Amino acid sequence: MAQFSLATEAEMPKSITALWVGREAELAQLERQYRRKRASHAAIIGQRGTGKTALAYMFRELTAQGDLFPGGWHHIKASPIYEMHMDRLTDSLVAKDVSGRSLLFIDDYLEGLTAFDHAIEAHLERNPAQSVLVCSSGMPPKWLREPEVIALGGLSQAEFFELIRRRFNFAGADERQAQKLFELVAGSPLYADLAGKTIREHLMTMNEFVHGLSSFSRSGILGPDGQPLDSLPHDSQLVIVNANQILMQKIRKAPDLLYSINSRKFEEIVADLLSERGYEITLTPPSKDGGFDMYAARKDDLGSFLYLVECKQYTPPGKVGASIVRALHGVVQKQQANAGIVVTSSFFTKGAKAFQEEIPYQMQLRDYLALQKWLGII
Repeated sequence: MAQFSLATEAEMPKSITALWVGREAELAQLERQYRRKRASHAAIIGQRGTGKTALAYMFRELTAQGDLFPGGWHHIKASPIYEMHMDRLTDSLVAKDVSGRSLLFIDDYLEGLTAFDHAIEAHLERNPAQSVLVCSSGMPPKWLREPEVIALGGLSQAEFFELIRRRFNFAGADERQAQKLFELVAGSPLYADLAGKTIREHLMTMNEFVHGLSSFSRSGILGPDGQPLDSLPHDSQLVIVNANQILMQKIRKAPDLLYSINSRKFEEIVADLLSERGYEITLTPPSKDGGFDMYAARKDDLGSFLYLVECKQYTPPGKVGASIVRALHGVVQKQQANAGIVVTSSFFTKGAKAFQEEIPYQMQLRDYLALQKWLGII
């Protein structure tokens, strides 16, 4: 579930140095477009995993000290979107009349978001000097005016290797496996990033990672020409390697691992477990999370429901107290969500349970035993 308000420049990622690999031509293309006239529009398109958002952040970092956008950047994540949040988004846009030259960055745009399109069009009519940058896995939105369209494909071999190097240092033997990986995924930045993360966290070796990927009949990976790859040699299926799934398998065998991972990883595990249960999940940034760690949304025949989830990685005998439950309840009221959920790797105090029992339909508590149930241990 996404938060539909305009994020300030201070709330956006400060640096993506680790992802600053290649894309010099695309960066120059964006700069030329936005210097062309006061209100310029551009779109970065490509399949998921090609680095569209990373390129946008590179451009932001490149222009941060310049004169292109003295009014700053304003960020909207467009997908997933629910009708119940359109009023909140519209109010945010209405309150954000552009006084100086600024850039409206719309990430993860999807076609068919009619209410969202109408809200953005109304905002641009009120603010004709507003520049816009859109990242989309499909076609650019029709309301962009004379946009510069940049289509992203895979990285070159040198760029692909450099991205992996920035994720971890690999020796000569591993470099041969990196060559195999490059050929297998046609330079997809997503897989370079995932390989680095997986190996850095000691979940598997480069050799194991490469062997986990095999040929496929249809994929979202692009070839050097920017077109989806239809096939690769050999007749086997693609095995999607998910670092958190591998970690969950290990936790199922040894639940005490919940206490050895970092707090962000614990949040990601909880997010995956809720996603398996049919919730649409959006994690908040690691810092400035606003008093909760993720949105969990679900839509069924009875309507749309939004939950705010707070994760507390405590080690017994430490317990989550009533103050944390009260704080999340306050945020739930402020955000006008349906309910709040506190999930912990430990247990709750009597005071926390007593407070929850007073508002059973607005707050839920899930402890170590509930996590074990979600994991299928009990």
